[in-house]
Amino acid sequence: MLESEDSEPSVWLQEITDRICEANQLTPKKCSIIDSPKANAFVFADEIFVYKGMLPIMKNSSGAAMVIGHEIAHSIAGHGIDKLLRLSTLYVLTSVARFLSGISGKYINQVIRGVPSLLFLHCLIFS
Repeated sequence: MLESEDSEPSVWLQEITDRICEANQLTPKKCSIIDSPKANAFVFADEIFVYKGMLPIMKNSSGAAMVIGHEIAHSIAGHGIDKLLRLSTLYVLTSVARFLSGISGKYINQVIRGVPSLLFLHCLIFS
């Protein structure tokens, strides 16, 4: 599965992350593993998260470098910030709509307050 069978995956991925950041003169980023069989990775607040289910798919350092490089590109492009700004805008718009419509029921307020959280999770999952 991994080139360095004796190395812990978290150490192995962090070394690859460090090499990519150093080679491209980028601020160092932390790389963490999420204990889940899901095959995915994402970046949030300059930290890269790789699900355990992604490890067998990466197979070696070349595969890991591709996944980590892809997530670093998202970070450089500001895709996480863009998503947060869109969510903030949506929250403001739903708050204004709620105020203007005069809806004050407890259930409606909970649903409207939950929309940004659900969208934020959706953005993280499908990054």
